Amino acid sequence: DTNDVNLLFAILALQLDFIDSTQLISTANHWMLQKDQSFGVLLQKQGFLSAEDREFLDLIVAKHTKKTGSYEKSIEAASRHNLPVTARPKDLTDFVQELTQSSQASLERTRSFSLWMGEKGDHNFKIIRRLAKGGLGCVSLANDIAIDREVAVKEILPSHVHSDNARARFLAEARVTGALEHPCIVPIYAIGTFPDSTPFYVMRLIRGRSLHEAIQEVHEGKHDRTQYIESIRPLIRHVIDACNAIAYAHSRGVLHRDIKPHNIMLGKFGETLVVDWGLAKPIGSMQPDPMSSEEPVGSGSSDYKPTEFGSIVGTPGFMSPEQANGRLDQLGRTADVFSLGATLYALLVGKPPFFSSNRDEMVRRAQSGRFSPPRQLQPHVPIELEAICHKAMAFEPIARFENALELGKELERWNAGEPVHSYPEPWLKRAARFTKKYQPYVISSLLLLAISTAGLVASNRWVRSERDVAREQRDEADRQKTLAATALTRSEKSHQVSTEILDEFVKEIADTKWSQIPNIDQDRLKMVELACVRLNKLMEEFPEDLRLKRDSAMIFVRSGHIYQSMGKVTEASARIDQALAMIDQSFPKGAEVNDAELSRLADALFYQASSVSRTEGPAGALKFNERTLTVARRRTLQSPKSIYAAVGLARTLNQRNDYLLDLSRESEARACCEEALSILEPFSEPADSASQDMLDAAELFRLQSHFG
Repeated sequence: DTNDVNLLFAILALQLDFIDSTQLISTANHWMLQKDQSFGVLLQKQGFLSAEDREFLDLIVAKHTKKTGSYEKSIEAASRHNLPVTARPKDLTDFVQELTQSSQASLERTRSFSLWMGEKGDHNFKIIRRLAKGGLGCVSLANDIAIDREVAVKEILPSHVHSDNARARFLAEARVTGALEHPCIVPIYAIGTFPDSTPFYVMRLIRGRSLHEAIQEVHEGKHDRTQYIESIRPLIRHVIDACNAIAYAHSRGVLHRDIKPHNIMLGKFGETLVVDWGLAKPIGSMQPDPMSSEEPVGSGSSDYKPTEFGSIVGTPGFMSPEQANGRLDQLGRTADVFSLGATLYALLVGKPPFFSSNRDEMVRRAQSGRFSPPRQLQPHVPIELEAICHKAMAFEPIARFENALELGKELERWNAGEPVHSYPEPWLKRAARFTKKYQPYVISSLLLLAISTAGLVASNRWVRSERDVAREQRDEADRQKTLAATALTRSEKSHQVSTEILDEFVKEIADTKWSQIPNIDQDRLKMVELACVRLNKLMEEFPEDLRLKRDSAMIFVRSGHIYQSMGKVTEASARIDQALAMIDQSFPKGAEVNDAELSRLADALFYQASSVSRTEGPAGALKFNERTLTVARRRTLQSPKSIYAAVGLARTLNQRNDYLLDLSRESEARACCEEALSILEPFSEPADSASQDMLDAAELFRLQSHFG
């Protein structure tokens, strides 16, 4: 009989001093909920018996039963020696009840807890099953009988129960968490000890999933830009809630020190809860918020051993450089702000900023504060969110947001479609924001403009044809001169047509400001493709017109850029290849090339390098980058005082820096960064507003290319 085997095993294990009565009672709690398991196996799982000792006791049970002839006789014989029982126990439950009465402990399926302040608790909590296990404790699902609600009970692990410092940390976590009363911080209902002196605390049961799980779901599928932004927008809302919770904790003088997507729980009804305050640190030297009427939080335990200077605590993939370097003297609110920025980074690209399969390498990256720009890993990331990330994760604490509340407000602005302070918007972006509000009218106007332009082109060509015929009829003697003049006129007209398309229509449609309007990518692409078809026909009609080819090349570049923003790398590469062929044909050897034409050539090569990097990797992209670099250097030599040329060269060097870093050629990458910064240095004080717009771009480049 299984019950007799378990009872005999328990009696012999206690008699032979393999376990004590407290351990037996504690294991019986779990056995009451898992009676299908062997009592010996449960003792081993609880850490009270080794596998070798369990096998030895199983052997003793078998030999003892064989000697007496039955389990009943063995139990009766064993019960007479050194056990605090009045008679042979009926079963294991009866035996445990006898033990609890003699030791004045409580054992049933329902545990009665003593409150931490020493008073007897009125609430009984019924343990149902284990939910999760961490480094210091485990969490179980329980039922609060008095209120009839499900709660979570966290208790310290058996391996830490005898460590004074571990117990002090566990209790400090409970006291600190319980003192922080905020809607986004899990509330603590009770704190106490089990009969075996194991500390525990009771908290709200969170039904939902972690932000980490939600992020993985977003990045599992393929999205275009619109789908990507719509999928991350609700998660940004949860990050804002987390910022507010951390700001409240800071106002009470508490640092979390382990903020990451795993520790932000998302409820089924939009709730956000910041959990796992096990590494939380009350900082006496950190000035609390003067606007807060609440007192700073203490650790709640005089036995709490502070973290030693130089120790690394937290999760390497999300910690600030000062935290990774063990500089506890530098830890303040901005360390948590950095981790919130790292959490935002993981949301945007699907992995931590300091990701590596090797923990030591992850720590080294965190110590240097070097990470890839989000838009380099995920081109759909809005530039405003990338700028917010960069500011929150600045290497120097003083360069970050002053507090978590400011970071939350920046994300609120982005979520509401308002300008953010971290990214100075160019006027085109501001115009696009207005346009987005009146999207249907704008699209209708653009379509009308396209139709009008096409009609104007057809009308001009008809008038020109009629004029040519009349001219031939009027003056046959001057036919050759007239034909030459006509050819020239046709060439100029073709250039005029291409310029009209470029300036009045295509530039507007292809410009990145329209990419901010949801669901417009396909419409933009159709319009630009129609323009490309028209320009191809014009180039077939006027193959000798080099200016037409140069103008058309930039439209093909823009077409490729739109394909690239939609994730269609192959189509983007093909379009830009066509553009490069047009440029090569339109610039004969030795011909003079003006700044605008050099700019178009550099842009085409830059975007092609970006496309090739996705298909052939950084090594393949370098050859296009080298060609871009040659053109960009020629441009700066030709226009040494042009900030546009300087920023173009700096952007190309920044692209080269990224590819070299990916190939682990760090010394060459550093040289690129230094050259780029030296190129931009003379333009630190712009003379006009146009230069100021470019300098804003230059300053953003400085932020993106920060090297350690």
